[in-house]
Amino acid sequence: MKKYKLMHILSDTNFGGAGQYLLHVCQYIDRNIFDVVVILPYNSQLKQHLENVTLIEVDGIADQSFSIKGYYALKKVISKYQPQIIHCHGSLSGRLAAQRLGTPKIIYTKHTLSQNNHLWIKEIKRLLNRFLRAEVIAISQAIKDNLLEEGLLEKKIHLIYSGVPLINKEKLVFSKPGKTPIVVGFVGRLEHIKGPHHFLRVVQQVMENKDESIVFKMAGEGSMKEALLESIREKQLEVVMVGFVEDINSFYQSCHIIVNTSESEALSFSTLEAFSNGKPVIAFDIPGINEVISHQVDGFLIPSLEYETFADAIIKLAKDCALRDLFGVRGKQKVEEKYTVEQMVQQTQNVYIGGLYE
Repeated sequence: MKKYKLMHILSDTNFGGAGQYLLHVCQYIDRNIFDVVVILPYNSQLKQHLENVTLIEVDGIADQSFSIKGYYALKKVISKYQPQIIHCHGSLSGRLAAQRLGTPKIIYTKHTLSQNNHLWIKEIKRLLNRFLRAEVIAISQAIKDNLLEEGLLEKKIHLIYSGVPLINKEKLVFSKPGKTPIVVGFVGRLEHIKGPHHFLRVVQQVMENKDESIVFKMAGEGSMKEALLESIREKQLEVVMVGFVEDINSFYQSCHIIVNTSESEALSFSTLEAFSNGKPVIAFDIPGINEVISHQVDGFLIPSLEYETFADAIIKLAKDCALRDLFGVRGKQKVEEKYTVEQMVQQTQNVYIGGLYE
């Protein structure tokens, strides 16, 4: 069987959605077909999680989609390893270097939604997308629509939903009627775009209802941590911040309800992980998330920044054990049907070798 050398390039230093995506691809890819090389910036949080790959750290690419230094550093590494397939994650430097060197197959996964508010920015992206020959994986319909808006040809886009590992049913923990407290969990980077400050506004709204049967936990690290801790102390909110959680499924299992207060999501990993663990999710009704959650079927979608409505949904689920479990079961079924990591990786492998050397 022919073996291909596959190179991944990730510029993020944090361990966010793109890192989770790359980790899953490396864990589940068919090693009888692909030899995997991963390029990361120095001090990447993903490094400690990767196994059985050739790992290379490169200077000049940390948290930068493009830099001259990064372009030449990546060009040097690509020249040395000569991969047949390069898969970039947020690295314009990598795509440009791969194209300049004539790499046979270049793939780019777009992990975040772009705000194309300025006409000149949109026009630059349109010109760039017509120049670059990389095929693009859109992890949601929202991302695909975003790419089309930026002038990418539809024939170059592959819609492949991100997936998560399935949790064995025997490991699922369901609610017991009458048991308190009800634990509401937030999972995400503590950065503005993920909305942890909105979560605290929701917590404050719930506490104003004097419902002491509900407690709150936050899992994640980020630049807003100290400001959030100060807000929790100042407003005397019943929130426990647990930081980075190595075994994230244990966190989901310790919660009854998961919330997502992000301002923008390409496709919410935390929602898929919560569903895989049989937990209902409440989130703002925004693109990306509303592709995953079906309102009043496996969770609640709340108009953006309507904190009181969000709090009412939490209280409703907290008081209704049967509804929580029903939403959780439906969410898990949805993941099994559409969002497994095995489905994602198989479809991605087909893109890697499709048309190669034809």
